Amino acid sequence: MIVQSNANSADAGVARLEPKPVMKETQQTPTIRTHCFEGDGFINRIGLNKGGIPMKRMLACVTILILVVMLSLPTGLAQQATVIGLPNPIIESTAEEAAEASGTPGASLFYDDSANIRYSYIDDPKGPPVFQVQFTWEGAECTIRVFKGTQVEDLSGMYYPWEQDQEVLVGAHPGRVMYNEDMQGVAMWYDAQNGLVYNISMGGNATLENLMKLSLVSIE
Repeated sequence: MIVQSNANSADAGVARLEPKPVMKETQQTPTIRTHCFEGDGFINRIGLNKGGIPMKRMLACVTILILVVMLSLPTGLAQQATVIGLPNPIIESTAEEAAEASGTPGASLFYDDSANIRYSYIDDPKGPPVFQVQFTWEGAECTIRVFKGTQVEDLSGMYYPWEQDQEVLVGAHPGRVMYNEDMQGVAMWYDAQNGLVYNISMGGNATLENLMKLSLVSIE
């Protein structure tokens, strides 16, 4: 309490008691700050109060963080990260299983000196089911693919600028051969009678002679 004397008052000499101001305590709400980025004067903060974490700010912060991480990755890794979790459309199988899954007779006729023979089929919702056999021949990795279709179509997966590109006949079937001499090459044709498309590819040692050999032995 504070005692004051007022000489100008009629009650001079009588002490006046005045109440001491009471300071009210204010309760401060704790704030938790998370710095998503620090540098170049940029700080993104998320506040925690009685209403909880502001979801819009939290989502914005997380989105920015993901973008920064993706941009910091090498291009190859970033592209690879976008396809994580997608199912593999190539299914290993026997020759019979691959033929049945693709609805084709398959292709099991190739040279006796072929090695490392593997059968599978491709079950991709974006295209027809494809019979596939892979093997090594003439020192090159080779692939034969057979699928149902209505015309010559390239599903070989061999997309190169070709030095040689010409139309051919594979038996009685119209086809096409594309290759880079002694390097990669593709042969393809359409069997109109059976509604089947054939793709043959060589990862190396491709010549017109080698591509035609593989093509002709596949229709015998």
